[in-house]
Amino acid sequence: MQLAFIGLGKMGYGMVSRLIKGGHNVVVYDVSPEATAKAKQIGAKTTSFLKDAVKNLKGQKIIWLMIPNQFVENTIEKLKPILPKESILIDGGNSHFEISKKRGEDLEKSGIKFLDIGTSGGLRGAEIGYSMMAGGDKGAYDIVEPIIKSLSIEKGYNYFGPYGAGHFVKMVHNAIEYGFMGAMAEGFDLLKRGPYKDLNMLEITRVWNSNSIIKSFLMEIMEQVFSKNKNLGNIPNEIGDSGEGRWSVETALKYNVPFTINTYALFSRYISRDKDKWSNKIQAALRREFGGHTNKERA
Repeated sequence: MQLAFIGLGKMGYGMVSRLIKGGHNVVVYDVSPEATAKAKQIGAKTTSFLKDAVKNLKGQKIIWLMIPNQFVENTIEKLKPILPKESILIDGGNSHFEISKKRGEDLEKSGIKFLDIGTSGGLRGAEIGYSMMAGGDKGAYDIVEPIIKSLSIEKGYNYFGPYGAGHFVKMVHNAIEYGFMGAMAEGFDLLKRGPYKDLNMLEITRVWNSNSIIKSFLMEIMEQVFSKNKNLGNIPNEIGDSGEGRWSVETALKYNVPFTINTYALFSRYISRDKDKWSNKIQAALRREFGGHTNKERA
């Protein structure tokens, strides 16, 4: 299929590379000329202007946005006047699900089909495939499913409901991720500060990743972290957050859902900005390794 892909950051470039390997024709646009030049080297068609990315598409226009949530609204407003009816607009980033619901309803009035697709997999997704959670216009989903399939790991995608459902599922996914990372951080902190000194953290993660109950993608990343930096010496103590954990806590309060573990995991990130703890380095190192996140990111 053919599509325009807007945003070549941490996730975007890897997704474009996977799409091209999957045989799709991809027109890319990014505010960074260096990013578009890099994409051109792997076979993407590049443009210097957003409107040209749309013009270069023949037939039905399919636009995939992979940009920070604070820039989505402005980009959509620029696209609306140049997108013909029946165009498909996809937000693959981490927008708030309630905002995505409103966006879908608004775009529907203009005849534009909207999909909100939560994307997980971090930097390794380009190699092994992403996990994708879709919401929005079901007809649009059926049309672009070959694109989603090319991006995803086997059995790693599905449609979950109307506007906002994809971003809602992804939001809760990220809140659970906060909880997992917090539990891992506290566990490794106990290993380091407990009665047995100089435990080999790398060997512990290797054993745990050998079919133990807590074997996981995050534990595999922890093993990679310790193989590169056993003492986490250059990792700052401050743990960033990009919004989804906070939104999940707010939604849980709205619907009277107990959300204690993941709420504490969010608050522990706030606490990290005032205290010097090795467990904070664990979470900061995990975020850097799987997603390329800087530790000062905020929503």
